[in-house]
Parts: sequence; structure tokens; C-alpha cells
Amino acid sequence: MLNPAPGARFSGFEVLSVLPLPEFRGVGVRCRHQDSGLDVFHLACEDPENLFAFAFRTPPPDDSGVAHILEHSVLCGSRRFPVKDPFVVLLKSSLQTFLNAFTFPDKTVYPAASQLEKDYFNLLEVYGDAVFFPRLDPEVFRQEGHRLELAADGSLNRVGVVYNEMKGSFSSAEVIVADLSLRSLFPAGPYGLESGGLPARIPGLTYEGLRDFHRRCYHPSNCLLFLYGNIPTEKTLEFLSTRFLEGRAAAEPAPAIGLEPRWSAPRSAETVYPVEPGSEATSKSSVTVNWLTVPVTDPLALLGMELLSEVLVGNPGSPLARALLECGLGQDLSPTTGLDTELAELAFSVGLRGCGAEKAGEVEALILRTLEDLATGGIPEEIIRAAVHRVEFRNREIVRGGRPFSLSLMRRALRGWLHGREPELTLEYHRWMQALQQELSAGPYLEKLLRAQLLDNPHRSTVLVRPDPQAAARQLSEERAGLDRIAAGLGPAERRQIEEEKRLLALFQESPDRPEDLARLPKLRRADLPRTVDTVPTSVLSLAPGALFHELHTNGVVYLDLALEVSGLEEQASALLPLWARAVCASGLPGQPWHQIASRLSLVAGGFSAALGADTPAGGSRPAQHLIFRVKALEENLEPALELVASLLVKADFRDLERLEMLFQELRNDLKAALVPGGSYFASLRAGGRLSEAIGQEERWKGVSQLARLRRYAGKPGELAGELERLGAALIDRDRITLNLTCDGNGARRAEGAVQRFLARLPAGTPARSAGGSPPVLADGRKLEALITSTNVNFAALALPAASFGTEESIQEAILAHYLSTGFLWEQVRMKGGAYGAGASVSSLERVFTFTSYRDPNIVRTFDSFRQALDSARGEPLSEEAFEQVLIGAVGREERPMAPGERGYTALKRSLLGISDRMRQDRRDR
Repeated sequence: MLNPAPGARFSGFEVLSVLPLPEFRGVGVRCRHQDSGLDVFHLACEDPENLFAFAFRTPPPDDSGVAHILEHSVLCGSRRFPVKDPFVVLLKSSLQTFLNAFTFPDKTVYPAASQLEKDYFNLLEVYGDAVFFPRLDPEVFRQEGHRLELAADGSLNRVGVVYNEMKGSFSSAEVIVADLSLRSLFPAGPYGLESGGLPARIPGLTYEGLRDFHRRCYHPSNCLLFLYGNIPTEKTLEFLSTRFLEGRAAAEPAPAIGLEPRWSAPRSAETVYPVEPGSEATSKSSVTVNWLTVPVTDPLALLGMELLSEVLVGNPGSPLARALLECGLGQDLSPTTGLDTELAELAFSVGLRGCGAEKAGEVEALILRTLEDLATGGIPEEIIRAAVHRVEFRNREIVRGGRPFSLSLMRRALRGWLHGREPELTLEYHRWMQALQQELSAGPYLEKLLRAQLLDNPHRSTVLVRPDPQAAARQLSEERAGLDRIAAGLGPAERRQIEEEKRLLALFQESPDRPEDLARLPKLRRADLPRTVDTVPTSVLSLAPGALFHELHTNGVVYLDLALEVSGLEEQASALLPLWARAVCASGLPGQPWHQIASRLSLVAGGFSAALGADTPAGGSRPAQHLIFRVKALEENLEPALELVASLLVKADFRDLERLEMLFQELRNDLKAALVPGGSYFASLRAGGRLSEAIGQEERWKGVSQLARLRRYAGKPGELAGELERLGAALIDRDRITLNLTCDGNGARRAEGAVQRFLARLPAGTPARSAGGSPPVLADGRKLEALITSTNVNFAALALPAASFGTEESIQEAILAHYLSTGFLWEQVRMKGGAYGAGASVSSLERVFTFTSYRDPNIVRTFDSFRQALDSARGEPLSEEAFEQVLIGAVGREERPMAPGERGYTALKRSLLGISDRMRQDRRDR
């Protein structure tokens, strides 16, 4: 690993600084390319999952979505790799652990990661060429951005991948609320613009405007390259110098984003979101109050605001959150509530959803009054200690969340780096927490911060977002009227031009890439694949029958999973499991209100949650249904955390009907809010539920059926309370809980006694339930179904029977799903059809093969493409090399690193479903 002195030069780079970063077990090396100005920061450590991320300053000049459309377009062919979609080729044939691109309000980032060094450099070569030397063909702009198409009757339609994506995005109430809450604070600068693009403004972007934006923003001088992992710094820098930087002279970087001019008085903003006419949502508005606070480049103030946010709204029992939840003005907290740390200045938001529009003033007054009470009367010490614990826990826990841990470090580094400060300034945590602790011990630091940044801060906006049953129809009508005006003004020459552009785009999309161009792309070979599957160290504990232990480095965190088998319940009781699980985790205890318990939990636990799932075990025919409670705590806090969890499992107070009604509304609102952004998931549950009993049960718990079942309990918290009490009494039995412990060896020795005492607090001997279960939820004989909601785009799913787990056919189907997702479906549904996404997946345990589309302007055409996909696979056999590439990508989908807690949890799930490491290895060997 490189460790030169500052000022050293090599491969055209000068070393600017080398700093030890002990909290990451590594060293921060910062270099700048002397000719081009490329700025590089490498967090060099022993982690084998290496990541790179090209970050460009791209403040938007308008609402046309130019940065977003460019993000899509640069990945569609480059100077050295002139193929239509090298990004998809990489998805098809790489062992990447992460591969994506993001458009933020002020930057565009291209990250990728892999555990294999050869693969890492393959990804770097293709991504680097894409961002610095894209082809940016006119056809790519029309495909990814927007274009006009003539229908058979002479009318016009507008399509495009980003255009459809943003139409879908702004169909979601939560997106509209979050967007206006943030942009309302920045009327003077680029943060007041929509970097993703407003659907009504996207058509204003021209092809020349796209190319000019790339020329101005995608130069090495305007690029910050974040590196992470154990590949030597000098090896990556030499690669960069020879591949991308030769002959590149420095240019003027994009101007820094200045601080927003501060207001002298608060302001307000208002808009609407679409709802179905006649739905109950017509009276449900959202109200948020938002402040612009400290610069992101001040790490102490940033951490102070993070702690203040945790104090105010970090958990339901936090003072401001509780005041809003109990006020009766709305149904639950707005998902926008919290601190946004992505911009040049931090934005803090808090609010309610599900309230009457006329209550906006009362919501604002309640928020300000609660803050004044805290600033004047002081914040209780135990609340501050609990908040400090939560912040420290988050920074101590090793997490992935489906993506590399290094990605969160990149975002922290960019907070300061993007705005002219050193990347390590905002990357580091420990020294700023120590400084904050000193401030806390010296006096009422948080109360002063609260007053300065919130109460006495006039840069505040109050946002009201009202439901409008006519909004969707009005938007469609306005879009149609605009297109009709354009069509009426078209002469014969313009119509011929539109048809010619359509012909050229179809030719571009349908022409296969030249073999010699595909051959230029760097590739892995089958010999590069890992021969053995990753296994989780597992041993059996004597604490309880079937108890498992996984000794892993967890940084002092203990993870305990408690699996309850929930099969055999009556259908009505089973349908209440999602609410029961939520209520157990968030209720009070007899004589101790819910907000006190929430505060106590936040002081001793890093988390207490529940996961409900139905899966068919390997070789089984009926689904195994499990509710898994998950507890995580620092080793020293495990005993009090488990004592509290045991009390909640046995005697959670469902008779607090006001709290139960809150949780009921929260569950309903979360499901409703997920419908539009998660439409593909809901559609796949409905389709798959007609073929699989387990998927049908999942649909009952997590799909639209759950929403329908919850309606019968609306306004009946007393009836609900009784049913939840009976459900808990039937489920909690220490002899029927499977324990799963994940921690290091020292933690296990410390945890054993705490777990034994925890089990002793639970009842035993509850009556056994039958092994039966409910019939498939969707056994209604339907083969075609449409669910209607307020959205400007569609989500489609088609499910087919598949082979069972462990068979040769199931392996072939997994490869087929990957092949179609990165081939036919991408080309037909996304590139030609304009959908934001499309794919195929297979669950061999459930014996279901599923096609889905996402933010899709089409319906019939997409279902035709699903059917045609299988016909295409029956065509000409793949060459040996093409099959090898698909196989590599299919294996890569299974080679995702996991954080310690997730590794232990995954091992538990495999154990419950009868999937052994031997079975997994046999599958790999085939």
C-alpha cells in the first residue's frame, strides 16, 4: 500500500496529503493530476471490496433534467467501447457488488465496486471512458431523454426513459412533499431547481444543450474521484493516467455553489398531489415545516444538528415527534421528517401527513410551541443520552443496506470535498464526536443550537400539499393539449423529420453491436469465478433447542434474532400479524406509556424490529411462515435491552387505544405510500400469488390485500386490541422460538447469561397449533387483473410456473432470468418501450418465474414483450463465449458481500428453509 510523503510525484500525480484514519483502519491518500487537475482521494484499507466513484459538480441550470439525462446517456457507448449499452454488458458479465449512477441536486456520481481486482479494473476502464469520452449520439438523447412520436391517427405522443421516470416519480405524494419541502428553502440558487427534471420542462432540453453540459461539467478538472479498498493507490493512479488523462489539460471547474441568501421572514408554499376521485385520501393533506441551517462543511455543527434531530424526532417517543403524533391533527409523521445532509447547507424538516388542509397553521404553531418549551425548559438529560447512544451506535455498526459500506463513506467525504474542503474533514467522526461531547458537558449546547438554528431562524418554510382528485386528469389533459398544439403547427417537412428520427432510433436500437466492438470490452472468464460459495460460521448453542451462533467481527454489536413459527393461525388472526409485530415493537407497557418505552429502548438498543415472511422450504410443499424479531445492542447494553424486549413480547399494552390507532394509521399510510414507487413489487405479489401459496401469503401480509383487510378495523381500536392480545398469547412461547446469535467470541460469552435470563422471562406451554394453513390468497381463478391508482405510468408483472429448488432446470432458469433481464427485456421494454426498468427473476423455492416492468408508459406492448422474451430465448443458441458471460453475471448476483448482522440473519433463514451449504455448493459446482 502506498504511503509516500506529501509532495511526491508519480504517474503524473502529486501527493497532496497522507493522513492516518484509524477509525476506518486505513490511511487517506489525496493526489491531484498535475496536467488535468483530476482530484483523487483513496481511503486505503484492508477491505477486499474495492470501490471507485467518479463525482462531478453538476448544479442544474434549469428544470430540464439535463444532469439526469446526461447520467443516463454517458453509459450508452463511448470512444473505446462504441456499443449501445456497455453498462448492461457489465451487468450481464461482471462480478460487481455495486454498479450504478446517481444524480443529486448538485453532483452526479458514478460508483462501482467488486471484490475481484481484475473485475474492478474492468469496471473502471469502462466507466472512466464513459464519463470522459461518451459518444452521446442523437439517438441516445432521444431514447433516454425525450422524443416525439406520431401515432397512426396523426396525433403526437412524447416518450423517453427519463421523461417517463419523472412522470412516475411525481405521481407519488411522498416525492411531491419531499421535493417541495426541500426546494422551497432554496429559491435563489440551483437547489431550487429540479435536477431530475420536471416532466413539463424536460421537453425544453435540446441535444446541443446536453452536449454542452457534458463539455462544461465532465472534465477531469471538475471531477472528484473517491477510491476505497486494498488495491494499491499507485496501481489505480497509473491506470487512470494511461487510460484517461494523457493529453488532458486543466479546465475551469464548475462554479462552487454559494450559500443561499438568508430570509428576513418565514415563507410558505403549496401544491397538490393526485388521488383517485372518491377515495378517502381526498381529505388527507401533508404539512411540513422546514429550516435551512448550518453549512455542511462545518463538521461539528453538522454533528450537532444530527444529534438535535435525533433528540427531536429520532424515535416516536422523542419530544417533537410525540407532540405531533398525539396532537390529533394528523395521522402520522411525514416521511420527510429529519435532517438532509446532502446539500451545501443542512435542511431540517418535520411535519404530519393525513391531516386537513385547514390545520396547517395549527401544525406549524404546535411545532414552534414544542420547540420553545424545550429551549426554555431544557432538554431532559436522559433524552440527550439516548440520542448520543443512537448516533454513536449508527457510526459504530458495520452496515451495508444492500450496497457497499464504502458508499456511505464516499457521501460523507463529498460533504466537504465538493464544496472546497478536505474530504477527511467531513469523513471523520470520532474527533468531532469528542468535540461535541465537550460542548455538551460545558453547558446547554443543544438548547442554544435549537434556538439559533430553528426558533430564531427566519429561513423557514411551511409547506402544504393537498390531495386533488382532478390532478392526474388535469396533467394528462394539459400534456395532451400541448402535444395537440404542436401537432397542429407541424408542416409536412416537420412530420417527415419526426418519422425519420423514429426510423433512425429504431435502426440504432435494432442493429446489433458489431462483434469487433463487443470484443473490445474487458471481460472475466469462467476461471475467474469463485469456486466455493461463501459460508457463515455456524455452531449450535445449548441455550435452547435449535439455537444458532455465528462468530463474526461485529465491532462490539450483538445481534439476536428470535424466529416464531406462525403457521396454522386462523385467516383473520394471520392477517393481523403485520400490525401485531409493529405494535409489539412500538407500544408501551402497563403503567409505562409508549413514549417512555421508546426512549428507554433508544437508550439501550440499536434497534428492535420484526420481519414477517412466508417461504416454501427446500423439498417442501407447504410454506413455512415465520415472524422474526430482531434485536441489536452493544455488548454492554444487551442485558437491559433484552429485559425490555421480553416485557414487550409478553405484555405490550394494546389497551392504549390512542397509540394503537396511531400504529394502525401508520401501517395503512406506509402501504399506500409504497404503492406507486413500489408498483412492480405489488404487481408481482398479485401475479405470483396465483401460483404459489407462500407468495399468496406474502401478498396477504404486504400487498393490496392487507390494505383491504385493514379497512374493516378502521375506527375500531377496541376490537383490534382484543384480537392482538389473543394473538400474542398464542404465539409467545420460549419452547417454540428459534434463537440466532451473531457477535464476536467475547460478545458471545457476555451474551449467554443475558439470553438465558431473557428466555426465563417468556412463558412456555402454550397450546400447539395445527400444521395447516390458509389456502392460497389469490385462488380466484383469474389470469388477468388490473389495479387502478393515481399514477401517470404503469407497473406490470407476469408470473409463470418454474422448476423446483436444486434441480438442473432451476439453475438454467436463474441463468435465463439474468440473460433476459440484461438482454431482450432491457432492449424491448426499456430502450424501445421507454420504461424506466424491466427484468425477470425466478424463485425456485416457490417455483415461480416472474417478469416485471417499472415506471412503464405501456401495458399491452409490455405483456407482448414478456411473452416474446421466452420465444427469443428459444431462438439461435448462444455462443460458448456469450453463455460464459451470462453465467458469470448470474453467479455475480449471488456473490454480494453482507454486513455481519445480515450474514447471521441469512444463515438463520437458510436453516429454517432447509438450505445447507452443501446444497449451495452443489448448485455452484453444476
